[in-house]
Amino acid sequence: MEKKQRTDIILNALGVVVAGLVGLGMFFLVGAHYGAPVLGIFNKVFAVYLVAAQISAFGLPVSVLRRLAPLRGDAPACRTALRGALRAAAPAIVGVSGALYLAAPLLGDLGLGAET
Repeated sequence: MEKKQRTDIILNALGVVVAGLVGLGMFFLVGAHYGAPVLGIFNKVFAVYLVAAQISAFGLPVSVLRRLAPLRGDAPACRTALRGALRAAAPAIVGVSGALYLAAPLLGDLGLGAET
């Protein structure tokens, strides 16, 4: 295995580990500070957020990575590709965010809000 590839794999794995630890820490902090009932609500809302984030991304991150890989070292071309990706993603992100905002009362009625 090439040194560059090995380094990239290690950095990728490190990023996944850090994200996981931060997520666990966040759950422990919410649970310790607010208690189990609020942690349960937080987990439900966070799950909806994660699904919505994946829907709004439409697989764009993978496409961007494939586009940027051959452009390595060409900063202007990378900037152009990233700007195009942001322009493509913005309507979906705004749309999904707006839909979630408008659906908040319905999601609360379905049990994703505070216990009454």
